[in-house]
Amino acid sequence: MREAEGPGDADPDEFLHGYVERNANRISWLKPVFDLCLGNAEPSDALVAGRHNDRKTQAERTAAVSFYVGQWHMLRGEPDLAWRNLERCRESKLDYLPEVLAAEADLKRNKLEEKVAGDG
Repeated sequence: MREAEGPGDADPDEFLHGYVERNANRISWLKPVFDLCLGNAEPSDALVAGRHNDRKTQAERTAAVSFYVGQWHMLRGEPDLAWRNLERCRESKLDYLPEVLAAEADLKRNKLEEKVAGDG
């Protein structure tokens, strides 16, 4: 079997497994997040993945993992848990992280949707 080059070349599980294997040294701390997405872990397992001795690194990882856990909850139809995790990500105020910017966008979109639904 040929190794998948991109997400469109294989089923998502195969692509994710291959990505993790190819980048294991660089992203090993994210493995619990990948396991969560593959159904092999719980959100609490992913949230402890951000632990690090350096406070800045830990803050960055915690923000990123909170975003991914929030997205996981959203995909499972658990909006309250999703928004709670996205809010935790945004509260980090680490605006140089793409996950924080994406969490802010999701939270703003949710507020707009609530406003439109309330006006209707």
